[in-house]
Amino acid sequence: MNTPFDEAVTAVITGDAAALQKLLQENPGLIEARAPSEHQSTLLHYVAANGIEDELQKTPPNAVEIARILLEGGAEVDALAETYGGGTNQTTLCLLVSSAHPADAGLQPELVKVLCDAGAAVNGVADDGAPLATALMFSYTKAVDMLVQCGARIDNLLFAAGTGDLDRVRSWFSSDGRLDPAAVYDGPHFPIAEDEEELVEQAFGLACYHLRLDVIRFLIEKGVDVNSRTRILGGPWTGLYWAAHGFHTQEEERPVLEFLIDWGRAGVGAWCPGFRPGLGQARAGNEMASGEPGWRRQHHPGFTPTFIWIP
Repeated sequence: MNTPFDEAVTAVITGDAAALQKLLQENPGLIEARAPSEHQSTLLHYVAANGIEDELQKTPPNAVEIARILLEGGAEVDALAETYGGGTNQTTLCLLVSSAHPADAGLQPELVKVLCDAGAAVNGVADDGAPLATALMFSYTKAVDMLVQCGARIDNLLFAAGTGDLDRVRSWFSSDGRLDPAAVYDGPHFPIAEDEEELVEQAFGLACYHLRLDVIRFLIEKGVDVNSRTRILGGPWTGLYWAAHGFHTQEEERPVLEFLIDWGRAGVGAWCPGFRPGLGQARAGNEMASGEPGWRRQHHPGFTPTFIWIP
């Protein structure tokens, strides 16, 4: 027999606003209730569609309305769940900006804004930049842009490169090309660069991952090897690899891919066996229209994409 919490979860993931409002009116304690599952999510966490049971990871077309109903009903916007082992990153905001379901529904940026408007810690409950770092790692560029609009702090070279803040990136280089020590990222969310060259290569990888062409050009001018390999979420792989495997349309990717290929016929990263499916797997099979001059991307068994230039 379903409990009121189960019924409320169903209302959240199916977008049944009327049923959700009725359940909250009849059961005021639901707004603070936790799932009996190991992840101990609140109803608001289900809006993120991440870290919960697979069959419950759904984003209805009116997910923004559902989020507002929960927040106006008193949901704690930065409540922590025990998803992925728990910790300070397990807020609805952090789970949202690493979730494919709201992104695929086209609602991720608006949900980010709703949460931030309701007081979500845009720089993370530990003030460590977790939401922005998470969105950058998972290549949700529209979520990245909305976090910046909502006030996310850009206080290091990696964040500046990934968000496309060219002025800030440029300000951290001296006239002789040296990097200001203040630009070094010291948070827990990326591999920590051991030297200046590696840090700049990581920034280049993030700029490619989020298609920040102006930053890409600037860093190449500063001496970054276009074929350098760096780690973001896996790797190390080249900037071309990262640019091709973010969550972007082919039209969005094309200018960056063509630039990187043109710049010395850039090297190509490859899928490694066992790399998490879903992070670009579906996109790797896309190709340009047959017969059109330009690059081709082909998908092979083992998730190894190959780039071919057709004149």
